[in-house]
Amino acid sequence: MKAFYLHNIFSILIKLVVFISALIGVISCFDLAGFMGGGTTLLYFTIQSNIWTALFLLVEAILNLISIIKKKTIYHPYLNIVKLCVTVSITLTGVVFCFMLAPLEGINAFNITNILTHMVVPILTVVDYFVFYDYRYKLKRFQPLFSIILPLYYLGFSLIGYFANWNFGGGNNYPYFFLNYDSPAGVFGFSDEMPYFMGSFYWIIILVLFVIGVSYLYAYLVSLIKPNNQRLIK
Repeated sequence: MKAFYLHNIFSILIKLVVFISALIGVISCFDLAGFMGGGTTLLYFTIQSNIWTALFLLVEAILNLISIIKKKTIYHPYLNIVKLCVTVSITLTGVVFCFMLAPLEGINAFNITNILTHMVVPILTVVDYFVFYDYRYKLKRFQPLFSIILPLYYLGFSLIGYFANWNFGGGNNYPYFFLNYDSPAGVFGFSDEMPYFMGSFYWIIILVLFVIGVSYLYAYLVSLIKPNNQRLIK
């Protein structure tokens, strides 16, 4: 029983750290000028994925607290699907920033806002996924595909913004360079101008495949992990 309480307490703590980090990171974005700052903050996948993740982990923390009070685990198997979806989405946020956006911005990219929303929140969320996943419920073979829903939603969201000519910041009607359909490479073309060496279509295909691959990888790794103490699950 002591292990049960410790498990839930540590779960609550890491989830609250993620929630607070995301909250500080998102709020601080409103004071930034330029990219992802000011009134355009909520239009970016980074911010939206941080909000999804923070709210979901807050709900899980509340369920952990109820579990402690009732002395039994309170959880629904479908929450494991949602957990995978938000974890993969925030992973995408971290990877895109570290390998696609940060190299373009240089050292200026590593401010406290970006560190919290693009690094701290993604890393701790992935840790939380593997450490506090509810092992009683195994995902079915097709269920990792649900992870594509949130990125596809944002793709549609940004597409509407593109054609509606929303200002995503700096007068641009697109949030990220790879969603600039009017770039030198266009949608299906290629160019010598960096970072537009290939069109948006190819970026989207790569990102979709990445999301599906990471989703199945996480689900597979979880299926291999055996909880050290089954008594943690009541």
